[in-house]
Amino acid sequence: MARKKDVKPLFAVKHDFVDSLDAFVQEVIMFRGAVSNVLVTGGVSGDAAKTLREAIAALDKTMMSE
Repeated sequence: MARKKDVKPLFAVKHDFVDSLDAFVQEVIMFRGAVSNVLVTGGVSGDAAKTLREAIAALDKTMMSE
């Protein structure tokens, strides 16, 4: 006999997704801050610094778009 699977209500699934998405965005913001800090303090130079600046600019553009 087949067992009935435990199914979360849609609200709970949506709530879990929103919480996960919020946590991900917070981590991205913290990572961006850490990379910016390294660039400001001169911890990275040359081509690596240029690449990181370009990545930060692209991330900022993405975060500000709708």
